[in-house]
Amino acid sequence: MYFRLDGNPLCSNKTLDHFCGPGGATVTNGSFTTNSSSCKPQACPPPYEYSVDCFCALPLLVAYRLKSPGFSDFTPYLDDFETYMTTGLQLSTDQLEYTFYWQAGPRLRMDLRFFPLYVNNTSNHTFNRSELLRITSMFTGWLIQDSDLFGPYELLGFDLLGPYKDEIGKDSKSGISTGALVGIVVGGIACAVTLSAIVTLLILRIKMRGYHTVSKRRQGEFCNMN
Repeated sequence: MYFRLDGNPLCSNKTLDHFCGPGGATVTNGSFTTNSSSCKPQACPPPYEYSVDCFCALPLLVAYRLKSPGFSDFTPYLDDFETYMTTGLQLSTDQLEYTFYWQAGPRLRMDLRFFPLYVNNTSNHTFNRSELLRITSMFTGWLIQDSDLFGPYELLGFDLLGPYKDEIGKDSKSGISTGALVGIVVGGIACAVTLSAIVTLLILRIKMRGYHTVSKRRQGEFCNMN
């Protein structure tokens, strides 16, 4: 895959011819879109999109930012980034498309689009729940290996379309939403702490009663001796 700068004044430099030819990534309003597909785009029912593998699929959208990349020009590193990202997520490079643009810092803002893997005409048009949770947990758990070239990243969030809205909020085994699961765990801990405190107070109270009984008995014995 290569980068397209067709019409850019930089293309007067003959050393950049391989970036200025047809195909590859396109420039749109300062944002750059990678695209290595040879397919003619076709209409898909929203929110499905025509993927690089030439079939309609529902992408997982990830807002992502490189906080301190080790370069000021991202153009030579397009393929390296695709390999880095898809290898870290154990995906194929055909499953990733993205746009990117620079922000103050400088930081490189990216909108990543991950598509289900196309195998044949029976391929799923969406990620199944286990794969969806695996990919999102790789981001939220910071499990993608750091890179000296691309530097640390920020996860800005997920844009969940269609059935992904329901799938991502469920626990993969019980179907309980993550928020509800957290609430149950926190409530359980609070109850355990409260119960422990009550038991401790009861034990202390019983011991104090025993102490007072022994004290009174000893005082009585002392008085009888006198």
